[in-house]
Amino acid sequence: MRKHLSTFLILLFLQSSAYGAVLVAPSSTVPDATETVKGKVELATDAETVTGTDDTRATTPAGVTAKMSAPGAIGDTTPSTGAFTLLTGGVDNVIASVTDTLTVQQCRGTLITNYGQGAENTQTLPASEEGLNYLVLLVTTGNAFHLKAAPGDKIYLDGTALDDGDKITCATPVAMDMLSVLAIKTGAVEYNWLVRTVAGTWTDGGM
Repeated sequence: MRKHLSTFLILLFLQSSAYGAVLVAPSSTVPDATETVKGKVELATDAETVTGTDDTRATTPAGVTAKMSAPGAIGDTTPSTGAFTLLTGGVDNVIASVTDTLTVQQCRGTLITNYGQGAENTQTLPASEEGLNYLVLLVTTGNAFHLKAAPGDKIYLDGTALDDGDKITCATPVAMDMLSVLAIKTGAVEYNWLVRTVAGTWTDGGM
């Protein structure tokens, strides 16, 4: 009897293969898939994918899209009105709260803030040179903040060239006013400052 059954199954398989059909084992014999075992899986709904706690269902491209559209809080970095958490990674913070002259090292890949500024504040830049770049971020309000070029150096503020040695001014700082500053080569051995407004109102403050 077993011999006849085996012969019947072989013939059935050959006949099915000839017509392009595939024999599939009953679902009851297929194990659930795991991280190490092949098997059957259930697809997660978009809601289950967004929740992100189910470890027994597989997601789909549509589920991933749903998750990206509603990421929710990431650590403590989700902003709300009037409150921001600044992520600076490995960037060095330079606190420039009183009038002073910045050093070359303080202008190399740093974040310069006015945290704690209690009076009008002028930060004079070092002579511009290759490789200098930094961000200026105002976090303390109430007093004017100035960024001044060294004698003989020029600031290009949002595409407009100021006079040599001029400063740029934020007269009434608002929290999170920001500048992006980059040293650019403008002659055979000459470097000047390219400054872009990221946020806030920054103007030519003269000498």
